[in-house]
Amino acid sequence: MALLIYLAFGLIFALICANMAKSRNRSTGLWGVLGFFLGIIAVLILAIIGKDKDAPAAADPANGGTPALQPAKSNSNLDEIAKLKKLLDDGVLTQDEFDEQKRRLLQ
Repeated sequence: MALLIYLAFGLIFALICANMAKSRNRSTGLWGVLGFFLGIIAVLILAIIGKDKDAPAAADPANGGTPALQPAKSNSNLDEIAKLKKLLDDGVLTQDEFDEQKRRLLQ
């Protein structure tokens, strides 16, 4: 019975530490294991050491973050315009449809 209680508390502290580590840009796996074995001590250590300033911030639009890598929009737009031009040349699109799609892509 005592083993089940220890496992339950270990799991709870592991989840708490992993969640705290994620919000502080730290290793969630490492802190989850430390939370399981050390319990409240790991939670207190993690609360004291704070955020990892060397780690790149996660891209979270809610916090005003920007994604670390943004796709090259101009290349994909150029590819799309080339495809639209081929459709125009093949007669699938009219000139007006081509111009409208091109304008939409370039905005």
